[in-house]
Amino acid sequence: MAHASLVTTISPLVNFICSSPDLNLSGANQLLASLLQGFIEHGHSAEWVITSHEGNGDSGWLNASGLKLINLPRTPLNAVRDRQQHLIDRLNQASPCLYFPNFDFDMMWAIPAFPVNCRSVFIFHSDDPVYYQAVKDHGKNLDAIVCVSAYLASKLQRLWPQWKDRIHHIPFGVTIPLAEIEPARSTSADGLLEVVYCGRLAHEQKLIGDLADIILKCHERNLPIQFHIAGTGPDETEFFQKIAAPLSTGSAIRHGLVSNENVQILLRRSHIFILTSAYEGLPVSLLEAMAAGCVPVVTRVASGIPEVITHGTNGFIFPIHDTAAMVEQLAMLAENREEVVATAHAAKKRIAEGNYTRTASVSDYLVLCETLTHQKNTPRKYNRAVLPPNYRLTNRLKSLFNRLS
Repeated sequence: MAHASLVTTISPLVNFICSSPDLNLSGANQLLASLLQGFIEHGHSAEWVITSHEGNGDSGWLNASGLKLINLPRTPLNAVRDRQQHLIDRLNQASPCLYFPNFDFDMMWAIPAFPVNCRSVFIFHSDDPVYYQAVKDHGKNLDAIVCVSAYLASKLQRLWPQWKDRIHHIPFGVTIPLAEIEPARSTSADGLLEVVYCGRLAHEQKLIGDLADIILKCHERNLPIQFHIAGTGPDETEFFQKIAAPLSTGSAIRHGLVSNENVQILLRRSHIFILTSAYEGLPVSLLEAMAAGCVPVVTRVASGIPEVITHGTNGFIFPIHDTAAMVEQLAMLAENREEVVATAHAAKKRIAEGNYTRTASVSDYLVLCETLTHQKNTPRKYNRAVLPPNYRLTNRLKSLFNRLS
């Protein structure tokens, strides 16, 4: 989608409502927060509904200026119908509205019961089977499916050509640091090469075991490299035990959960951004790092990354699990700071000139939403909320049987 430079045409009567199971720090939630705040800056109303059965979320990282956060009432875990109805009631109050279900797969089963003047926009965040299943289950009821990479948009159009007109490509958009904010990173040729990882500490998808191997190999070779690890996750204990030696010498530093403001500071002081994922959509952390002048050293996942990075020009891409090649690249960059500076400049230029800015992203979404407000509602099959499969008795019995077996 070609972005418009300025969009102010959407009626102020249209509200933007989104939901997600939690408010935890993630790329999907970062995108949504930025997007909703962009809508507010254009004079529209926006609110975020948290739909977990606990009715809460960790919003400490979120700059929620002007953004209304709503926690649904606490319910028993299996009372998903009650949570669906709470959301439906809120949409009825807010209609006409545009609804964004942000990886809120339980609530998507309620879309058939939504008000007729509510348009549903699903953001396809990742090349993860759960997102494809969501489109398979709900594509017939969605008014728009927005993919964060051209790869994902093309793949969905091939898989479901009947919904081709509903599938759009709008990449993430990030803020370019102000020119007057000088990078805090060292430019000394004999100083440490600062390498940062910002993300979830999990083996699944993120392959942090590979990241640990890279850190250990650099440590064993006594390379002038210091790793900064920002984030938490289900496998962090095992991860940090594995890199205990680099941690003890200071060649790796554990930062824990870091606010977005402090992430930006960490990116501006680092030379390299590293990512070892098996799959992605379009990593927000990668775009933020490039915008801050970090050189990406990342894996060649199918979605997103090859659209942003040209190997050897504005970053470096390697086959998944090729930790040896990534270590060699880091060693070379540690010895060649001129290449680091040149590649960092090209990385920042790619974000600024490649439609990956927040301004471009918000503008594209507003153009899409303006179109949706003037088109007929997508016909719905049931006109009632549907119980998600995981909560259906037959599936619950099957799951219990499998556990007992």
